[in-house]
Amino acid sequence: MLKFIILFFVFLGILIKNGKRKGWKTSSSWILFIYVLSLASAIPTLITDGFKEPFLDAYIVPSILFGIALVLYLLPLISYDETFGESFTLPSIKILDTFSSILIVLSFFSIAFFLPSVNHIFTMADLGDARNDLYAGTMYVEAGLSNTIASVSASLYVFAIVLFFVYLIIGNSKKRCVLLLLSSLSEIIHVLAYVGRDGVVFWIFSFVFIYLYFSPYLSSETNKKIIKNGLIGIGILMIPFMLISIGRFADSSDYDDTSSALLSYLGQGPINAVLFYGIDNPPMSNGSCFPLFWEVTGITPPVSDGMVRIGEWRSWAFSTFIVDYYRTFGFWGHYIVGLFLYFLFNLIIGNKRCGSFSSMIVYLLYFQVISEGLFYFHHYTRGGNLFIVLCFILCFVFKMLEKDSNRIVLYKQNR
Repeated sequence: MLKFIILFFVFLGILIKNGKRKGWKTSSSWILFIYVLSLASAIPTLITDGFKEPFLDAYIVPSILFGIALVLYLLPLISYDETFGESFTLPSIKILDTFSSILIVLSFFSIAFFLPSVNHIFTMADLGDARNDLYAGTMYVEAGLSNTIASVSASLYVFAIVLFFVYLIIGNSKKRCVLLLLSSLSEIIHVLAYVGRDGVVFWIFSFVFIYLYFSPYLSSETNKKIIKNGLIGIGILMIPFMLISIGRFADSSDYDDTSSALLSYLGQGPINAVLFYGIDNPPMSNGSCFPLFWEVTGITPPVSDGMVRIGEWRSWAFSTFIVDYYRTFGFWGHYIVGLFLYFLFNLIIGNKRCGSFSSMIVYLLYFQVISEGLFYFHHYTRGGNLFIVLCFILCFVFKMLEKDSNRIVLYKQNR
């Protein structure tokens, strides 16, 4: 227990230092808060979930190794000072209108495709049965090309949120703002169609993060409206989240009630990560997180160790994205990848006086990997890999477009 309490206070200290240096209402403070909350939840989860191995002294070193890895992957967001810049560069309004229109069309196609399935699921008597049926092989959504297009389109929801705030700052685009905000719900609808809750959680993570980044560019009155309406919107989105949670855990023998299950949902990642670091010969996934690489190169991927259970660690339980990287790149490899990403992040973004739409894409991508990685590496599928590649392509394209003489420059209104 003590080792997890120490981990909690270490990252709480990092959060406090970050808050004092850059402010509490910053995007980096938000991601640190998410992990501090998870570490705090891990302490009671150790008791409620009946873990035994983490209490052993043998797991002191594994907890240190996990803590070092987590600091390493959080370092780019900690070292980058998002409050340093005074302005934000955008491409021309014509380019923004074109890009946002494409997003809106794709997102509404996604919503239209998945919404009937969501409606069917929520008319069922027991959402717990719906989820169990899904595990048993029942599909509520038709597979095929339309499904692929709708799924990929839904993953672009973060860009819709970014452009929502961009047009809110520019002004005179109320209709487009509403359409972009509705478009951002595509990922929530997509995940709900598979009786999942992650879409709601990730949308909240991303919306708060992007709001905090753009908050200094908004007027005080607009900031107040965003906070008020945002809290109402999040409250509404939590309804399907809670309905699925209650349906899933109401009759579960693993948890006393839904609240303890949600506590475990938030806190088991760090526990399972430490457990994994304590395995002598850990099972490896051998590159299974990046299927696109094997497809492009034509190399036959190594065989993954698959679903395994060693002691109290289970490969199908949340163990954070760091364990996925460990299983993919190996012990030293996942530390080297962390260092590489730190230098790449600084090369592309750095601490510049002027932020830009192109650098924001990479910043947002890194946040997504880290925040969603509270549970697991969310982009482990072919589509997820393609999304990462797409972000870097868009970063390069918009970097060129921002050199246009008709580019837009936003200035901070409050600090």
